[in-house]
Amino acid sequence: MLQCGAEVFDSAELKKARSSAHKALNFTRRERMFIHWHSVEEMLTLSQSKPELRSCALLCLFCYAFLLRMPSEALPAVSGGDGSAPSQAYLASGANSIVTIEGESLVLSLGRRKNKPQGSKLARKCTCRKSPGSCVFHLIGQLVKDKQEGDRLFGNLKASGELVRCGPSCVEL
Repeated sequence: MLQCGAEVFDSAELKKARSSAHKALNFTRRERMFIHWHSVEEMLTLSQSKPELRSCALLCLFCYAFLLRMPSEALPAVSGGDGSAPSQAYLASGANSIVTIEGESLVLSLGRRKNKPQGSKLARKCTCRKSPGSCVFHLIGQLVKDKQEGDRLFGNLKASGELVRCGPSCVEL
């Protein structure tokens, strides 16, 4: 028969482990805070009557449609025009995100991505049948057409807070 002392059950380490387990049982899940598709559509509708919000609404649509990280992938996106100029030239010049129109698709070329250091190429087609007011191909495509090749799509918007007060002072259309 094995004999051992009971003092191990009074140790500080075991008390801490018991306390942590008790706290874990009282865990309450936080409400999800994602922007849903209907919220993006509401932003786009509101931005039609408030042009100073248009750039922010288009930025949210762009992020939602391509599942982008706003500061590193969406904000620095540049126009690649109709895709005739190779996007590799823009990537070589330091741009991480290039948006081009290739036929009936809006194509985003990323130089690097979190788990894809080699980059990736994403394409979105017209969705006017499903939701004409929020068609990525037409709305972001028009933004690409309106900009010169190599210009940032979202102008002066920066990750350092301008998006919070997004108004006439930070929007460049």
